[in-house]
Amino acid sequence: MVVDGYSRMTLGDIASDAVDLVECALDDLRNRGEVREGIDSHTLATICFGSYSAAFLRGDSDREDLAEKVAATLWPGIAVVHT
Repeated sequence: MVVDGYSRMTLGDIASDAVDLVECALDDLRNRGEVREGIDSHTLATICFGSYSAAFLRGDSDREDLAEKVAATLWPGIAVVHT
């Protein structure tokens, strides 16, 4: 959105950019053989972003290790097992 000649991002724009960033990271991991083929990277990225949104809306004060907790929860289900 542009207001008075300045570009202003909406909350929707910010959310979309955040999901896109995580989705690209997941796609890169898949391309490197670290994440299983066939995962829905957009849905997983949305889940990751949703965890941050929920923590913020709940007013959680301890969000410092949230990324690690989300990754530790999701990783076993999406990672390629190297034998």
